[in-house]
Amino acid sequence: MNTWFKRNGTHLAIIAFFIILCFAYFSPVLSGKGPAQSDVLQAKAMQKEIMDYKEKDGKGPLWTNQMFGGMPAYQIWVQYPMNIASHGINFIKTVLPDPVDVVLLYLLGAYLLFCTLKINPLLAAVGAIAFAFTSYNFIIIAAGHSNKALAIAFCAPILASVIMSMRGRYWLGGSLFALFMALEIRANHIQMTYYLAIALLIFIGIELYHAFKDKRFAVIGKGLGYLAAGAVIALMVNAGTLWTTYEYGEQSNRGKSNLTTDKAEEKTGLSKEYAYGWSQGVGESFTFLIPNLYGGATSIDELVKPESHLYKSLAEVTGGDPTGAIQQLAGQLGMQQYWGEKPGTSGPYYFGAIICFLFAFGLLIVRSRIKWWILGTTILFMLLSFGRNFPMISDIFFDYFPLYNKFRAVESILAIVGLLVPILAFLAIREAQADDKYTQKELVKKLSISAAITGGFALLVAIMPTALFSFTSANHPQILEALTQIMQNNRGMAQNIANALVADRVDIARADALRTVFFIALAYGLLWALFTRKLNVQLVFVLIGILVLVDLWQVDRRYLNK
Repeated sequence: MNTWFKRNGTHLAIIAFFIILCFAYFSPVLSGKGPAQSDVLQAKAMQKEIMDYKEKDGKGPLWTNQMFGGMPAYQIWVQYPMNIASHGINFIKTVLPDPVDVVLLYLLGAYLLFCTLKINPLLAAVGAIAFAFTSYNFIIIAAGHSNKALAIAFCAPILASVIMSMRGRYWLGGSLFALFMALEIRANHIQMTYYLAIALLIFIGIELYHAFKDKRFAVIGKGLGYLAAGAVIALMVNAGTLWTTYEYGEQSNRGKSNLTTDKAEEKTGLSKEYAYGWSQGVGESFTFLIPNLYGGATSIDELVKPESHLYKSLAEVTGGDPTGAIQQLAGQLGMQQYWGEKPGTSGPYYFGAIICFLFAFGLLIVRSRIKWWILGTTILFMLLSFGRNFPMISDIFFDYFPLYNKFRAVESILAIVGLLVPILAFLAIREAQADDKYTQKELVKKLSISAAITGGFALLVAIMPTALFSFTSANHPQILEALTQIMQNNRGMAQNIANALVADRVDIARADALRTVFFIALAYGLLWALFTRKLNVQLVFVLIGILVLVDLWQVDRRYLNK
């Protein structure tokens, strides 16, 4: 037993640190408090009638009259007592308070993945933090998208189990795949599972190609056999949830339409307008590097501060505190911080300044084929996330790929990119640590190029933001016309107010761009010191970890605070 503890002491210490980290971020749970999640509150309201019957009879009914004049209860809440995965989910939620449980799953799953990739445990812990604290993972917790958060949490260990199986660890990989895939499906967010499946199929396809090329198909074939067996087990465990969802889907707006205008174009899924409703703007992808480049969330938090340009401009018009006027203009005209393509947003997809810098470094130095899988999948998923903003690719998937037209909010696919980007980022450091691959001069050169690309872009945004971005929404001309009418046809005053809004958006973006430059500069300095042997490995890993955590923690606090 003592030998086991010595051998696994580092892992146990890291797990303990993860637990402390989760409780530190969500410290109010220690006082019995929980987040006010709108979607969770709505779900509890929908389940009210079901829970009343369950409390009375001991079993939940399979029908409820509370929704849509009556509907099957199994789309809202159902027990599934024979589903082993249900007990697994319930155990997780019983042991730890919400949302500590989900974030700890983020961390542990990603740590398993990074260790599977043979990354130093200390660096693997930093990688786990980088994935777990990606802004979207916290934004969905704040919104109450609990099932989606759980589904995302199981993505990393599923990928780890696939890699194990493909590398010859058949029993362990296949068993873990069956376990985590069963939990993934039971999390009941089929959309995220679907996106993960696309990424895994691309990975397996690349592995098969190299297996044929290197004549080692026996190993890959056996690994695929174990994965197939694990998939069958996971599907059988969740047959009840999957089958009822399929049956209900056929009768919902995701099935065939009863009303058609053209029988030659019978609708068998969501409309494109609805499915593409939340499409990532092409330029918004730069929020991976600069979080508030597009204003952050749909809000007026920065605009109602006395130092904001809009506040000062409207104060001159109202002659007093213009907060009420700002709120009114935001509600009526959409004059808010966010100026992107979406109808509204709770926040950007931010992967971290240091992580994007290391991702660029990984593109330059990582030689394994996993780089090409990550790059190819990332590009594809980014194109798909654009939806109506880049229909050339999205329409192909929407029209021809099975089930793809059943899902809305296509930007959600970027949650998988939020896992892939940190993988390449930390594989880059692992690759740089290999003594036989690169000289010190080569490493410093490629590190400098990566810093110049990412930090240079952020610096350019800070220095001359309007040269790259307009900071005006698509309906800016309409806003200006409406303002002109509100100001009794005083075009000059309306233009000043509109310009003040743009100036505030510029200031918000510039502040975060400088922040990004700062973090990249610090990370560059630490890695330069590591590669030139001026600092030891463990110290650099700890300091990089602190920087990554501080960077992501600060941004997450904007959307999920105390």
